[in-house]
Amino acid sequence: MLLAFLLAAAVQGVVIEQSSGRPVARAEVTLARLAGDGAEERVTKIRSDPSGQFRFSPLDGGTYLLHVNRRGFAEGRYRQRRPGGPPAPFDLAAGANLFAELRLVRLGAVSGTVYDANGVGLPGFPVVVYEAGPPLRQAASATTDERGWWRAGSLAPGRYLARTGPGTLEDGSEWLPTFSFLSRGPEDARRAEVQLEQEVIGMDIQPTPGRQFAISGEVQGPFAPGSVTVSVTLSSGLGRQAVQAACCPARFRFARLTPENYELFAEVAGEPEAAWLFGFYNDEKRDIVLELGQPPETSFRISPPEAPPVTLLARRKDLAGPGETREIQATGARLAPGYWEIQARPASGWYLTRFGSGRRFPSWAGWDPDWFETMVMGRGPTTAVLDLAQGTGGVYGTVTLADSKPVPWAPVYLHPESTDVRRRMAGIRTGRAGANGRYTFDDLVPGDYLLLSSYDLTEATPEVMTRAGAVRVSLASGQRTEQALRLHQRPED
Repeated sequence: MLLAFLLAAAVQGVVIEQSSGRPVARAEVTLARLAGDGAEERVTKIRSDPSGQFRFSPLDGGTYLLHVNRRGFAEGRYRQRRPGGPPAPFDLAAGANLFAELRLVRLGAVSGTVYDANGVGLPGFPVVVYEAGPPLRQAASATTDERGWWRAGSLAPGRYLARTGPGTLEDGSEWLPTFSFLSRGPEDARRAEVQLEQEVIGMDIQPTPGRQFAISGEVQGPFAPGSVTVSVTLSSGLGRQAVQAACCPARFRFARLTPENYELFAEVAGEPEAAWLFGFYNDEKRDIVLELGQPPETSFRISPPEAPPVTLLARRKDLAGPGETREIQATGARLAPGYWEIQARPASGWYLTRFGSGRRFPSWAGWDPDWFETMVMGRGPTTAVLDLAQGTGGVYGTVTLADSKPVPWAPVYLHPESTDVRRRMAGIRTGRAGANGRYTFDDLVPGDYLLLSSYDLTEATPEVMTRAGAVRVSLASGQRTEQALRLHQRPED
């Protein structure tokens, strides 16, 4: 026992705020040991103490990754070359004691003033900040203070838009949602380029005057009065509102609305019955009826029939964004009416050649490049077709430095060049070379890919990878290709 204790290794250190040098308490520190193929195992998490200190012990010798998180900061990674970049693994010998200094960099922010035509600030106005998209995704929200000033923080690097919500002033005048500076739509809106530890100021907004309205109606269904509780959700690009009531019937009302595309969705907790309605509303509507009904079956016809089972993931998506992801069956699934996003993951050795549903999102519903989309109506079954083929491809090789020396544990990025291949792949691939610098990507769809190894990437987009000198790889059905990679290293700033 004493010998084992003496041979035990330890990792300890301190978490520090980058800008001030002060210790950061209550940060979540994660230590993960790497297996021989680069996969993470034995993940342990602790929190830094009031003085920012942390300690992992006892540990076996091996190769580890170390990173830290706290709300309001970008993830900090030990030995990362740049904030937001991947961590570099480190070797820990038996009995060794490593001291690590982890630095946290604050996320960015945007701020501005909401004011009237005279340039006087408007207090109490809601402001929503969106990722520029497309599609727009809500990233943060704020409310103006007594001077009309607002600020939204904890924003990752990227491009953002700011928009007011509907408002009513002291004289009863009504105001419509408006993008900064004075735009009703996102096309001409001012964009904020957010960086770490920076605040983009001057995202001022002058709301547009206009009339607000309400929509209301009744939920009907096959339930005795008061026997169930129905939830009605109204979604738009501004977010979601929800009300609950005893049903059936049940009344609902949503006020302070402005001309927008809207979705109404009603569901009963613990029951399959649901109702859905969508459209553009620009005036008072009082007689909407949402008729609860059991969703028809949604089936996925897999061809050829002898293909092995396919793992199917689905998430319902309204105008405010996607919901929770869940696994569904290929036959007999009952999906609530509305827009759905689907991912198909065939068994090893098989790949998806076509996803056909016959029903597509309208342009204003938005889409995700990693998912297929379909629309489930309230009446009649929905059938989607999944055409599969055998013969997935692969790419493998060694990551080296300029002197041809292998780079163990180097991060490797594989990005399909076309959206079609990306969807059939269910997203981009990221991996890590093994202890010998060898990397492998298997079960690839035929197509063209960008391939890059680098510790300097903060985002793996085609544009960034191309500028960094990514290698282009083309794969035919069943083709496995060896591709050597030179580790990309950006000069230090």
